[in-house]
Amino acid sequence: MLLDLSSGRYYTLNKVGSVIWEHCTGNHTIRDIQTVLCDRFDVAPERALDDLVTLVNDLIQEGLLQQERR
Repeated sequence: MLLDLSSGRYYTLNKVGSVIWEHCTGNHTIRDIQTVLCDRFDVAPERALDDLVTLVNDLIQEGLLQQERR
């Protein structure tokens, strides 16, 4: 569960979402996180990337995550 301190809104994440959130530290690329998802959940790379990009975009849109270009 995530709490946006500025708005007081709570967000609930499933297991995949929680793993994605845990790796959004600024030290991992999208590809790094995709690999973790494939290894942990035995999911196809395309599906892992789709789910990852969708959640990351949602988190950015909600102001919970900032995108960093490398």
